[in-house]
Amino acid sequence: MSLKKQLKAAKAAIDQKDGAEALECIEQVLKTDPANYFGHLFKARAYQLLHNHTSAENAFLEAVQLEPDNLLGWRGYLQALKNGNSHEKFFQVVEQLAVRMNEQGELLELIPKEIYGYLHAHNFKSNLEVNEIFLRAILPGTPLGALLEGRMGPTHENVRKLLALVKAAEDLQVLNAVLKEKLRLPQQLTEQMRQQLAQLEWSYRGKSDLARLYELFISYCNDDDVRRQYEIEFLRYQHSMLRITPEKELLLVKVKEMAADLVLLDCTDIFPWLLHFDFRDDKLLADLDADLVLRFLRKFKGDPLGLVLYLYVMSEACTIDSSYFAELKTTQNTDPVDEDEPLDEPCEGLSLDLPEVTRYSQTEILELATQGFKGCTYSSLAHRIVVHINNFYSEYAVSLKVCADGIRKVASLLNVYGLDLANAREDLTCQLALVYTYYEAPKNFGRALQIFDKILQSNPQNEQALIGKGLILVEKGEYTKAESLLSGVVKEFPGNSQALNDLGWCLILQENYTQGRESLQKALTNVSGMSLRAFDLRASISWRMATSYLREDSNLESNVKLAYDLVLSSLSNSKFHAPSYTLLGTILHDHYGDVARAQKCFYKAFELDVAEITAARYLVTELCAKRDWDVVEILCERVVESEKSRKVLFSQLNTDPDRSWPYRVLGCSALNKQDDAKAIEWFQTALRMQAMDIECWTGLGEAYFNCGRIDAAIKVFQHTTELDGCTWVNYYMLGQGVCIIGDYPSGLELLEKALGLNPDAECIVSAIYEQSTLYSVQLLQGGFTGRAVEYNTRAIATIAKAVIKSKDSFNLWKVLGDCISLICKIQQKLADAPLETIFSILEHAESIDDSTVNLALARKHLENEQFIDCVSVLGVLTAKAALSKVQKRENRLIRSSVLFNLGLAYVNAFHVGQEKNTDFRDQAIVTLKDAIVIEPQNSQYWLTLGIAYVTLNPSLLQHCFIKASVLDSKDVTPWSNLAALYLRCGDAVLAQEAFDRATSVAPEQAVPWLGKALSADVLGDTETSTRLTTHAQVLSNGTDPLAQLCYAIVVVSNRILKSSDSRDVSAAQEVSIANAAIRRFLKFQPENLTGLKLAFLLSERCHTFEISIEVGELLCSALETSYEKTESSQTMIEVAVAKTQLARVMLGCGKYDEAVGYAQFTIDLLLDETSSEEIAKALLSSRIVIGLAFFFNGQYSEALEEFQVILEEHSQSHRAVTLIAQVLYAIDSPESKQAAVDHLFSFIEENGSSLLVVMALGAISLAENLDTYFEAIKEELEGLSLTDLMGDSRKAVPRLLEELNSVIGKKDSKVWQRFALLFPGDFKVWEKLNVQMGLSSSLLSEAKASAPEVSAAYIEKKTRREVQRSLLIYAGNQSARDILADVN
Repeated sequence: MSLKKQLKAAKAAIDQKDGAEALECIEQVLKTDPANYFGHLFKARAYQLLHNHTSAENAFLEAVQLEPDNLLGWRGYLQALKNGNSHEKFFQVVEQLAVRMNEQGELLELIPKEIYGYLHAHNFKSNLEVNEIFLRAILPGTPLGALLEGRMGPTHENVRKLLALVKAAEDLQVLNAVLKEKLRLPQQLTEQMRQQLAQLEWSYRGKSDLARLYELFISYCNDDDVRRQYEIEFLRYQHSMLRITPEKELLLVKVKEMAADLVLLDCTDIFPWLLHFDFRDDKLLADLDADLVLRFLRKFKGDPLGLVLYLYVMSEACTIDSSYFAELKTTQNTDPVDEDEPLDEPCEGLSLDLPEVTRYSQTEILELATQGFKGCTYSSLAHRIVVHINNFYSEYAVSLKVCADGIRKVASLLNVYGLDLANAREDLTCQLALVYTYYEAPKNFGRALQIFDKILQSNPQNEQALIGKGLILVEKGEYTKAESLLSGVVKEFPGNSQALNDLGWCLILQENYTQGRESLQKALTNVSGMSLRAFDLRASISWRMATSYLREDSNLESNVKLAYDLVLSSLSNSKFHAPSYTLLGTILHDHYGDVARAQKCFYKAFELDVAEITAARYLVTELCAKRDWDVVEILCERVVESEKSRKVLFSQLNTDPDRSWPYRVLGCSALNKQDDAKAIEWFQTALRMQAMDIECWTGLGEAYFNCGRIDAAIKVFQHTTELDGCTWVNYYMLGQGVCIIGDYPSGLELLEKALGLNPDAECIVSAIYEQSTLYSVQLLQGGFTGRAVEYNTRAIATIAKAVIKSKDSFNLWKVLGDCISLICKIQQKLADAPLETIFSILEHAESIDDSTVNLALARKHLENEQFIDCVSVLGVLTAKAALSKVQKRENRLIRSSVLFNLGLAYVNAFHVGQEKNTDFRDQAIVTLKDAIVIEPQNSQYWLTLGIAYVTLNPSLLQHCFIKASVLDSKDVTPWSNLAALYLRCGDAVLAQEAFDRATSVAPEQAVPWLGKALSADVLGDTETSTRLTTHAQVLSNGTDPLAQLCYAIVVVSNRILKSSDSRDVSAAQEVSIANAAIRRFLKFQPENLTGLKLAFLLSERCHTFEISIEVGELLCSALETSYEKTESSQTMIEVAVAKTQLARVMLGCGKYDEAVGYAQFTIDLLLDETSSEEIAKALLSSRIVIGLAFFFNGQYSEALEEFQVILEEHSQSHRAVTLIAQVLYAIDSPESKQAAVDHLFSFIEENGSSLLVVMALGAISLAENLDTYFEAIKEELEGLSLTDLMGDSRKAVPRLLEELNSVIGKKDSKVWQRFALLFPGDFKVWEKLNVQMGLSSSLLSEAKASAPEVSAAYIEKKTRREVQRSLLIYAGNQSARDILADVN
């Protein structure tokens, strides 16, 4: 079959939809003719029928390759691709078809239809891939885009859509990749990690054609606004690419051009402006394009950078010509600086001809600039501007941080974007060096010099660095180096006014005034322009010239006049130049004496610039003199809180040696406000600056003193007295502090020294009598009554001196009242009390006499030797004097306390007076009620009122005590007084319950326990009473007179009256303690009869005969006085008993004649009285004293006669018989010894056996070896009753029996064994029986063995350890020492 027939057959098969048949026919055709065009077309159609689209597409491709200009193949190929997903092939075929159709002159209407059909078929709006391929296929510059321009929509819109699609896809892809990478990195990224992320991002964006798409859109977009918007977006894109691209140079140039072009076109978006400002990198802020800044401010004044720029051009720190920005000036004046009226003479020449411009205040500029900077920290220009503003206003602390951030920002721009802002870096570095020059100077001078040197290494002609280095050298005082450096700057830059100005000042500081002024004059001439900065510079130069004249010779009138004129010239250039106001004020104050106007200048200077510390000091000095501490504190706080002022204060150029004055003044202000903690802080700060400031040390000590840190205050004042021994304040405060810690003698000595330095200081005198009184109270509490009286007398003498000048001092009368109260307490040597001195003091008081109490009454008591009454009246008068010094408008608590003191004085006068004057009691009640009306919640007032009612109404008394206990539940006194009331009324049980409550409230106080003892005694529980009384005495520590009296009574009752053996150790110990206690009691009440009786008895028992004689004579005198008044028989008997006791004491002292006299007085007085036990004892004692006195005098006959009388009257008294036998034996004659034995035997025959008689008989028999009596005596001793043996506390019976057995020749250990059974705990028994038991029993508390006895018991063990213990207990044991010596 021919080729043509085969093609027809294939076509017929295709028409019949038989793809397989058609494919067979075509295969034959292509075998014959492989280049057959229609064969390939039919083959592609056959594959389509067989749904083999891939083979069909390949067949169409072969066909169009064979005949590219044949449209039939292209159309078929297009139809084959329509239903497939080969989107890129589809649009390639469409493009080729459109090109062939256009070449062959066919219309292209089919092409858009096919494209839209394909797009809709594949849902292109949601299929971003199809959409992107489509948009890329019709881009301008492509064949399809050129052929179909306008037929597929606006070209710029298609580009915009493609741009958005590509950008979104790229951003998403980069974001996912970066986030995935960040998951493997730590949260804090290093620089290397950031570079790694940038490389990753570049790997995606580096292949992007977004830049071309942006350029296409910008080229085809006809809308200027939209095009400008996409230009800015394109700039942002390119700027972001600059961050990640490895090759930054070309792109950086392109970005710079784009930003400059947009700014030139006056773009409304701020981003290009920000980039353009950074890219400009002006060398100085003065080089900023004023027109560019103005255009920026017009558009972006509300932006943070716009606010910063605006504040800069509106501030005095601006170096740009301000005339460019006149239109930005508002009519609102926000300057808070007070424009005072022109100063009067001699300031009439002052004229401020400045251009009227509105300006923000310094505070507003700084605050707003800081606030605006927070929103534009990305801008290097913002950093530079804020640094310059803060440096200009000396806010170096803020500037330091901004400088550091700015330098880091510039470095970051270089590292990240490749943008080298060399000028910004150099400017910020210079500003940082300038900050170090002034911030915390001179600490940072070294760092500043290092920075300046580093700048000069790279740029030796940097004027700012050269001048800054010169400034540091001036501040360091290296004037020669500074002069050399600044001279070089002036030679290199002769027109630099700042260099000339600093050089001239350096010369002036070197006292080269002529050349310095010449340099300043040149600087002044070179200053041109009408900017605020120029005016400020001219003002500064004029001020320096004026200062030079005063530094040269301030005493020369012509120099003062020239300085004055120059200062006025300075102020005419700038009315805001603070140093000029300070200098003008100094001239007015020091040279013209115009203090008022000088103060105005100082206020103005300090208001303008807190660094004007000279002005501040003048102001503070004036205000301190006026004691206006509030304003003083405000001024000084501004000085110390400002870094600028502190820098000036500690500058080497500050010639004032006292640099700590603001801190010292603040400390003084805090002291005046009683803020002691703050005062300590200020004074310590001042002393760190000036350690030798005496005033600061004194203030610090006072602050420590006021806040209770007394030890620290004492150390401070000790230091101040070493530094300055001539200032009375230091000794005064040191004395006060030493007294407070309880060392009153040293403190009073210091106060006396302070008084010697300033005899007229009332505070010292007041402190002396106050501290003397307090010391007296302390001594009284310690039991040192004599010294307490001594210092109390000193206090009264000091008050007598002080009252001449301080009679209106309430405190003086109060302390005098305390002194009188102490005299009432310690009545010892009352006649020697300084009563006349008190009278002289009270003569200075006014209106204190009335009908009840007056000085005349006190004088009368004194003349009658009624001393206690006199003192009590003086106490009332003193309290009235104190009341007269308290005004009605005085604090109510003070008035109530004074009324209370008066009431207390009345109560005291009523109770202690010998004459119970009820008027005192009534006045006390009235006064105390007045005090309670004023202060009803004070428990002490109610308590004292109750005491006043003691003799009136028990019900009211009880009410007052209960009220006091309710008001102060922790006070034991109301309960003790309430219990005493119950005890007084006879209800001992209720009293005991009240005392129990008192002891539970305050178990450490003695009075409640003493009350319980008294209650127990009333209830008949003597043992409990004794125990509680002893406990109370221990708690009182010998300071409570009542406890001492009660303890003495208990001891006398239990020991002396019940035990006649003075050798009893336990009894002797208690008697000795009681003797000391009653002697202390007598110091408080020396005329108390009960106390005198107890003291007389106890001192006799303790064998303190000298004291006994003194007490006995006082007792006899008091009893005789009482008898003269009352003529009572009982008093007469008491006198006789006292005389008898005194006779015994005289006998003990060896004063036999006086003893006979006193004893005979008693016999004569009582001989005719009705006999009683007491009288009989007194007569017996007197006769015994007389007999013994005769005996000791060698008058044996008279003694025997006296004893014979005793024997006749008291033949049944074993003590009397034994005493006579002892006397007879002591005569030492055979007859008298035999008589002694006969008397003893006669007593036994008549009255039975007696321990004392038998013991005496046994002792005489042993001494005289009367062996005929041994058996009889032994029988008597063995037959003694248990009662007699119990009374043998010295264990004399077993010892005597042992001696008798030894003499007789019998060894009978049963004697001690029997006593061991009777007295199993007796050490003296067991030491005779067993060494170990003797030692054990000696250690028992009941044994009451002495130290030598216990030591001897240890020796009996004869071991090294026990001997050592023996020496430890009693070091005087020679036997123990000998044993140890032998052992060693």
